[in-house]
Order: sequence, then structure tokens, then C-alpha cells
Amino acid sequence: MAYNYDPQGEFVRLGQTVTSKLVGWFFKGALISLVLLFLVAIVVTVIGLDVFGVARDPLTNRPAGAVAGLPPSSDYLTEIPGEQLTVIRSATSNRNLPWEVVTAIIRLESRFGHKGQNYAGLTAEQWDRFAPQMLTDWQPNTQPDFANAEKSIKILVAVLADMGMRSGDGAAIERAIKAYKPEKGETYFYRVLQVAGRYGFILPGSFEERLVGLAVAQEGKPYIWAATGPNAFDCSGLTLFVHAQLGVGLPRNSEAQYFAAEPVTNDQLMPGDMFFLQNTYSDPSIRVTHVGIYKGGGIVIHAPQEGDVVKEERVDNAFFQEHWYGFARAKRSGMLPPTSGSDPDELGGEPINGDWRSFDVTKGEPKAAAIDSWLANCGGQGVRSPQLDEAPAGETIGQVYLRMGRKYGINPAYAAVFFTKESSCGNFGDNLAAHDYGNLRWFEGCGCPTLDGIWQAFPTWTDGMEAWFRLIKNYYVGRGLLTVDQIIPVYAPSFENNTAQYIQQVKQRVSIIMSQ
Repeated sequence: MAYNYDPQGEFVRLGQTVTSKLVGWFFKGALISLVLLFLVAIVVTVIGLDVFGVARDPLTNRPAGAVAGLPPSSDYLTEIPGEQLTVIRSATSNRNLPWEVVTAIIRLESRFGHKGQNYAGLTAEQWDRFAPQMLTDWQPNTQPDFANAEKSIKILVAVLADMGMRSGDGAAIERAIKAYKPEKGETYFYRVLQVAGRYGFILPGSFEERLVGLAVAQEGKPYIWAATGPNAFDCSGLTLFVHAQLGVGLPRNSEAQYFAAEPVTNDQLMPGDMFFLQNTYSDPSIRVTHVGIYKGGGIVIHAPQEGDVVKEERVDNAFFQEHWYGFARAKRSGMLPPTSGSDPDELGGEPINGDWRSFDVTKGEPKAAAIDSWLANCGGQGVRSPQLDEAPAGETIGQVYLRMGRKYGINPAYAAVFFTKESSCGNFGDNLAAHDYGNLRWFEGCGCPTLDGIWQAFPTWTDGMEAWFRLIKNYYVGRGLLTVDQIIPVYAPSFENNTAQYIQQVKQRVSIIMSQ
């Protein structure tokens, strides 16, 4: 089994086998390779400085569950219906409330009227109490019009103002959010802050506000390699400096900072979190190579490169999309824990629609719990998948599968089944140390690491899974191969596999997952 590179830059299965040439290559090159690796390790350890960050061994120590993916949008306002946003801003301005927080509550409660019948999550008691003073057309003994956006906005603002919420008062804002949905606990407060951060809100007086303020204060200062402030910075020097001012210690280079932090998904992102880029060097062996601060509202602050200055940029610009790695939160006492939403919409993207029974890999979507259950005993094989340990805080690995499936438009049930077939869910195979989810063959020029010059290597099984999704999306679906019957003869050719049996097993196993 093997993979190669196609003109579009994706991995293509060729069906090659490992030959005896490996043995000769290994013994001839082993001594030279070990010496070179030893020297590189010394240089990286001793110098520890970067232009875009000096990376350590890219195959080790990546925190579990840190799924990369595209950066978040820089223009979340486009999802808010214009007439609703006008009413929100007018009503909050009249009551001196932060419009971003009110908008976040509405986003969580109904997705601006697209989910459920209660636009703002109001209770009948709240409606009856505030409708007489807030609605000009209110009539006694009328039923609450929970689905009406304009009326609900006005009453929600009145409720929050009555609970003491005021712009600029972080403690009052926190109390009001928690009081609005006390049954949901502190997690609701975190979720509101996360969503409000999409619109640029930062809780006044918070650690995050001070951190972002410090980063903003450095804007305009020049980028100088190895500089850590206060008059000039390189990328990791900037993040090191602003955190140090608040008593939070970070390692010196970009990759080390990522490893020392808590990975967060786009859904868990807060202003003040760090963003990371990968492979901004021409050397493909260096992975995590750039770092900066997320300001909120889709904007980041960073020290880009020689000849430039510390500045703000959109987080979804083309260069960031090409080199995106992920977000992480510097660990500290009292930090807000990464918290994910429970709604499918909060997992990222829209569900994959259509009838899965055609065994078209672009149709259908399983339940996250079905994936978790499948990996717990590898579809009845009685072995637990180590990928379960890679779930981010507050999520399950099944939710990661759903998010990945929506990103690439591929039913994630097929990912779980192929993982089962290729390596017993990560418990069998010659390349387990490489976390090679789909047995992708390494080749010179792929821009990817390898353990032995044969197989591609990934820091986690989840990284390997994403490479599998890319392969199916870009090589198979991109060529018009959509169904199991079309894909398997290419993916698992008959000279290596019992193709008919492979097709039957995939269909049977996908049916089990989809029926749960």
C-alpha cells in the first residue's frame, strides 16, 4: 500500500509495496542521519530563537485534540440579519448595554431565529413583566410572541438591564449573564463571552482585556529577529512579552509556546488566545513556525517579518488559510476553560444532507455518540482506539469527526470505517508510531515528515485523519468517484486486496454506525 503526489498537491494511492531497498538504504544512511539529527537538536535547543519560530521535532508532544482546520471568519456580522442588528444596536444603546453580549445571547438561543421558536430564550414571566413598558402595541392577557425578533430584543434588553448589566462594568455583565440562564451554570457565561468575542467584545477588567491591550500598545514597533521588546519584537518575542507583563511565563519559540498552552478549537476561541501558523519556512521539517494574539472580531495582532511592524490583520486572509495550524490558550491560574457548545451548529459548518443508503461518501452524517461508541471497541473488535484520548476539553472525538466531516463534505462514518479496516482503529499496523490513519506513503517533495522514509508521519491520529479526509475530498470526490463501489477499487486495488470483500465490509460497517 502506498501513496504518491498528484498535480493538485494531494495524496494518491498507488498500491506499491515496501521492497528490500529499504534495508540497504537504512544501513547506509543510518549513521549519517543520526549524526545530523543530533547536531540539529543541539542547535535548536541552544539557540531557541526564531524569525517565524524555530520548531522542535514535529513528530512529538503535540497536545491531544488540537485539530487544525481553517481559521475562523473575520466578518461574523454577515450572519446577523441587518434589520435585527439595527434593532439590537438601538435598544442596547438606549439602555447602555454591550450590543455584542446581547447579540451573542440571541446567537446561542436561536441563531437569529433559525433555530426553535423562542428568539431570545425568554420566559413567560419575563415577557409578562416587561412587555407593558417596552412594547407600544401590548395588550393585556395576550400570549407572548417569543418568535418575534424585534419585540424579543427589546424585552431581552430590559431584562438584562434590570439584572444590572451595564457597558464597561465587567462584574455586572458577568452577574447578569449568569442570572439570565442560572440553570445552565457558569458554562453559559463562557459561551456568551466566546460568541461575543466574535464581534470584538472583551469582558472589561478581565485578564483577556489587559492582554489584548498590551498587544495593541506594541503596534507599530519594528520586527527584529530575536527581539523580545520592549522596543522591537519577533513573533514569539511579542507573545512572550505581553504575557510576561501579566505574570504568565511562556517558552521562547513558537512551537514550544503551542506545546505549553491549552489547545482550543475555533468554537472555544476567546480574545487573548494565541494563533499559530505552520510551514512558513521553506524547510518542511519545521512545522509550527509563527504565533500571534487573537484580538477578537476576526482580527489578530502579530509581528510578521523583517521590514515590517507589529500590526493587525484579518485572521482569514489567504496566507493564514494556507499555513493555518490552530489556536491555544496560555495556561495560568484562573484561566477560562475551553468550553464547547452542545448544538450541532456550534461544531462548525452545516450537517451533510442526503440519503446515506446510496453509499455516496458525500451523503449523510452519523451521531457523534455513534462514532465514540464505535471507537470504544473498534466496531466489535474489542480494542479501544487511542484516538479517543485526543478529544479536546469539553468535547468528544466524535464531535471532532463531525466537524471534520462538515469541513470536507465527507460523511465521517466512512472515516471511522476506513480507520478500522486499515489499522484496527489505531491498534495494528507497521506504521503505528507515525499515526498514519490511512497508510499514506511518504515521497520526496510532499512537504510532510516521515519516520522511516516510507510512511508519512503525523503528530496524532487526528492529524492523520484530516489527511485522509483531504485525500477522499480532493482526489476521489474531486475526480467524480463518489460511492464506495467507485472508490474502493482505486483505494484498495485487487492486486493487493480482496476488493469485493473490502466493499462489502465498508457498507456493512457504515450501516451499523449510521443506524445508531
